[in-house]
Order: sequence, then structure tokens, then C-alpha cells
Amino acid sequence: MAWVLGVAASHNGAACLLRDGEIVVALQEERVTREKRAFVDAGRPSAAIEACLRYAGISAGDLGMAVGCSPDSPDAADLSRSAQLDLRAHGVPSRVVSHHLGHAAGAFATAGFDDATVLVIDGMGSRLADLDGRERAAARLLPDWDPADLCEHASIYRAVDRELVVVEKHVAPLVRILRWFERNPDEGMPPFESLGGIFNSVATRVFGQFFEAGKVMGLAPCGRVNLPAERFFEIVDETFRFHGDALDAFDGDALWPHNPARWQNLAASAQAALERGIAHLVRRARTLTSSPNLCYAGGVALNGIANEQIVARGGFERVFIMPAAEDSGTAIGAAYLGAWELGDRHPPRAFAKDSLGPVYSAERVQSAIAREPRVRESDEDVLDLLCAGRIIGWFSAGSELGPRALGQRSILCDPRSPSVKRRLNAEIKRREAYRPFAPLLLREHAAEWFEGDALDTPFMLHIRSFREAQRERVPAVVHVDGTGRPQTISDETHPRLCALLRRFYARTGVPMLLNTSFNVAGEPIVETPEDAIASLLSCGLDAVMLEQTLVVKR
Repeated sequence: MAWVLGVAASHNGAACLLRDGEIVVALQEERVTREKRAFVDAGRPSAAIEACLRYAGISAGDLGMAVGCSPDSPDAADLSRSAQLDLRAHGVPSRVVSHHLGHAAGAFATAGFDDATVLVIDGMGSRLADLDGRERAAARLLPDWDPADLCEHASIYRAVDRELVVVEKHVAPLVRILRWFERNPDEGMPPFESLGGIFNSVATRVFGQFFEAGKVMGLAPCGRVNLPAERFFEIVDETFRFHGDALDAFDGDALWPHNPARWQNLAASAQAALERGIAHLVRRARTLTSSPNLCYAGGVALNGIANEQIVARGGFERVFIMPAAEDSGTAIGAAYLGAWELGDRHPPRAFAKDSLGPVYSAERVQSAIAREPRVRESDEDVLDLLCAGRIIGWFSAGSELGPRALGQRSILCDPRSPSVKRRLNAEIKRREAYRPFAPLLLREHAAEWFEGDALDTPFMLHIRSFREAQRERVPAVVHVDGTGRPQTISDETHPRLCALLRRFYARTGVPMLLNTSFNVAGEPIVETPEDAIASLLSCGLDAVMLEQTLVVKR
């Protein structure tokens, strides 16, 4: 079967190579350029595309198809424009697919379901004018708005046998959404016209930063709901009506950390409103489709608090949330859409592990160590270091495509120690003190530590309540409301990490470690062995486990 290239032409730009129904490699642009949220545009060379082709040992002429996906204009995703690929000269066909279709295909292709309902929710997607006739016909239009001025923000699909059929699409005024990008909190909160836009708008107002929905989610449990959901939006005839002026009362307020209670309550209110909006769309999806399986993607799908409500009360028997739920995952969806068009009929396979980046050889690791005179190999036991309160970088196999560190590019430390958490924040992450860190634990021990059912959470996409008796044992990973965002691992997916956790458990009685992404403040997650060593030298890390080799500073 031919190679297929999928590209996410977006602020979370990425590339994916597919062959015989399998992802060979997928990589975010920012991991290569070292520029956070690096944009990919078909009219410019892409470092991620180059790295993927090089890793696979192929050139553009070996492709059977190239497919681009973008929330912006189709030109941004039109790979026939790429001088880097020069597809026309090679006779390689290209396609452009809509943004939500890319999200939906990526989720369905990696869920392992034969059929599914697919829900996509994000801040903004493709313009209605750029969609095909079926997708435009499914849109719930807004009164007083020209359809040409609208874009998608939530979509429901029915997926059966590699075919995705749009069922319903919710839209928003594009001109108002684009005002988010003005990013000037001194002139008031930008309006929001989508569920994803609520959090982006609140993040801009509270922190003066765009694309920081995770900060709002982490702040929400610290406050109380004092604004009803109706202040953010109403649902009229099954259609969202957003109130873009709802938060004018916050204009002129000093940014966080000033007025903490005021911002905490706003975050809590925004979270409650988001959950209500998602619940409506999930019920709508269940009503309009017949499948008991739900696939879920789009940036809003990274909200672990809301995800837990979907699992518990959504009415679906099985729920799969795409690990690369944000725009980078559309590279996977684009690649699968191309493969299906070419006739690929490999059965769907459940996504077991987000480790899709290039794998670096032992020779590359040793060369990186040898070239840097400020580091050396160590024969110390990483377990001894962790138990002594040291902070360790963990570099293993291919990197994660999505935004979560899932044991391939992680920083690990002892979850029992509040002082280690404080040092991690002060010397490495430099995050807001309220933001929680995640527990990484052995799957077989999840029920002993967390409440509820369905405790296998391999992608860190759910917020779970710790059992009350366990909370004081691991204060570094328990949030203010007694919850955590766990990642469960098994020998099938993480044999070396499981072996370390079992040794830590045997010594401490705790089958988990604190896990956060392997990067310093303001930088993307490390990609290469050289990146990992540079990170070790630039911050308060005590050591890095580079595959099988422990590296420390001289």
C-alpha cells in the first residue's frame, strides 16, 4: 500500500506518515523548530514534514497521496502549493479536507471501533463557504448572519466502515472569533462565539495569554460558581446563542495573581458553563445517531473534568478520546482520509500508546552525550535518586504527538514530597503555584487510589477523585479539590517505566510517580537526545534517563 502524508496546517502544526493502515511516524512542528505552537502552512517549508520523510527513508515522490487540513483558508492546507514537496512534478495527488472532518477521522481511525458517533468541539474550524455541500447542509445557521461569514465550532458525525457522514454542525460568526487574536486584555475581554472560545477568552482576560485553556481548567476547582451558564450562552431551538458581552464587568481588572478570588470564581463559572454546553452536545449526538460508541476530539476534548462527566453520564457504552485531541491530531485524520480514498481496508486498531515520533538510535544517544563536555554517564540507580528527592528527566522511544507527556518525554519525581514539587515549579516549570501535577501509576493499582469505575486512563484525559484515605500520602499530585489527572500504564505499553514503578512501590508502598512534561518554561517538550541534554543543563533537573543511560551534570 502506498505511503500517505497527512498535514495539520495550524498553530499546532504537525505531519503524519501512514502505510498499510499503520502510523509510521507523526511529529509536531514545534518539537523540531523549538518554537511553541509553530504554525505549518503549505506555502512554507515544514520541519515536521522533512523530519517524517527522513525518518521513513522516503521522498515526496514515494507518496501515494498528500492530504492537508487547516482551520484557516484551504490554501494553508493545499499541499500542491508546497515547493518543499513539489507534488505535481512527482505526479502525487493532493487533497484538502475540512478541519472538523480531520479531527473526526483521526479519532475514529485510532479508536478501534467498527462504528461510532464522533463528536468534535473546538474554538473554530473551517468556514462554511469552504465545506462541501453535505457539511454545509448539516449546519444549524444563525439568524441575521450570512452563511459565508460563519465557521464550524462543533460537529457530530456518524462513522461506519471508514466513512464519516456529517449529522449536525454548529456554527459561529467568523469575524467575531477572529477578534480573539487581537489579544489585548487592556481593551476588555475578547468576545467568544464557541465553547472553545469561552476558555480562550477567559484565559486572555485572567492571564493576558491566549491558548491557555489548561490554566483556566486548573484554576476552576479553586473557586465557586457565581455566574450561571446563561450568562455565557443560551440554547435556543437546539442552537447555541453566545453572549459575547457577558464578561464586560471584568474589563480593566488587573491580571492574575491580582484579585485571585474574582478570577477563581470566573474560572469555576466558565468550567461549569463549558460542562453544560458539552453535555448538551453529547445528548444531541446520542439522540441523532444509533452507535453506542463515542469518539471525541477537538481542543475542548482536553478538558479532563468535562470528560469524566461524558463517561459517567453521556449515555454511551464506550468512549474514546483522541490523545492528540488538539489540532496536531488532524494530521492523523488527514492521512487516514487519504488512505481510505486510496482503498485501504486494514481493520481499525485501538490506539494503545501515544509514542509516534521518530525513535533515536543508541548511537545517536551516545553521540549526543559524547559531544557535550558538561555531562557524563552515571552508574547511579535512578530509583535511589527518586527516593532521595531528585528530579529526573525520562526520555524513551518516540515522542508523544499530543500535548500530554505520557512516559516518553516526561519529568519524574517523588509524589510524596511537597518540597520536591515546590523545587520542580521554582527551578524547572515555573508554573502558577495552584496548577496540579499528574500522577503516573501502575494500572493494577488504580482502584486502590482512585474512586469510580473504568479506571484505565492511559492518555491522562480524565480527572479522577483520589480515595480520601490516600490523599495525604501523595500531596504533590493531589489538587485542591482532592482530584488528580492520572495516567495508568502497563507492561504492554511501558515495560521499562513499569519496572521502575514496581521497584518504587516495593521500597515506598506507593505505586506512582509525579509526571510532568519534559520541558522548561516557555519551550516545547524535548524531542531529540540533544534537546534532553540541553534541558538538563539549563534548569534544575538532577539527571536524565536517556533510554538506557543515566546522564548527570559534571
